[in-house]
Amino acid sequence: MIEQADTCDVCHLPMNGVEPGQRTHPFCFPHGPVTFDEPAGDMDGEAMAVRRELSDVILYAETNSERSQQVAIGPSEVGEPCDRRLGYRIAGIEPVNEWDPWPAVVGTSIHTWLGDAFTAYEKFTNVGRYLTEAVVEPDDMVTGHSDLYDAERRMVIDWKTVSTKNLAKFKEEGPSESYVIQVNLYAMGQIKAGRPVDKVCLVALPRAGWLSGMYVWIDDYDPDIAQQALDRMYRIGGKLLDLDVISHPHRWAQVKATPSRLCGWCPFYRQGGDDGRGADADGCPGLA
Repeated sequence: MIEQADTCDVCHLPMNGVEPGQRTHPFCFPHGPVTFDEPAGDMDGEAMAVRRELSDVILYAETNSERSQQVAIGPSEVGEPCDRRLGYRIAGIEPVNEWDPWPAVVGTSIHTWLGDAFTAYEKFTNVGRYLTEAVVEPDDMVTGHSDLYDAERRMVIDWKTVSTKNLAKFKEEGPSESYVIQVNLYAMGQIKAGRPVDKVCLVALPRAGWLSGMYVWIDDYDPDIAQQALDRMYRIGGKLLDLDVISHPHRWAQVKATPSRLCGWCPFYRQGGDDGRGADADGCPGLA
């Protein structure tokens, strides 16, 4: 039996939330960026070559997808609890972190399928109830695609594809603050586009499991939640200007960070843990 590590062998951060027997986080790779050249199981040389070729195409498509190329700040980012991560996006810093994108690919694929399904249903029924993937702008700096608008319920619906563990957490604790901020920002954008909104809805869908595992959370639209998040974004932007982080990149360390077990999924996480440099224009070590 493999002994469970207390801290990751690569980044040395706590191994909270990682499956028993693992010694590294799924986002930490001993040899730097994610690689698909390591032996896996009993695959022979040809199987490994095919694995590499197929992975290359998938990685190319993900890297060059519309979502990956997005320049404008999205509603999902405005609610990010870490000021430093949001600050990097505001400043236009290029991502430095690479990790296995498959969960994101699966989530995007499910979103696309759902969008097509509701569009087809609308075309079949011609009732004018559902609007999918509407581009909304809750603020001049923030643009996003709202998953689903229900005109009959005057409701904004946002899909969340989650793991079995996170689905149980969603049911027990409710959605995260960042999810709530995100869906309220979509609602603000829908209203600015002339569509009335009374309710916001988050739908948790299991990535592995059954449709019957769907869990729905609904609340009243709260413009204060959206506005406070936007105000925070501008405060962070103002601090970046005061610190002049572009000319003085070492001052990124003065922008508050909120480290967590999710640091490794941050585009600006500098793999390898704290190397003594602190946060700068080349990324964040994931520590306060």
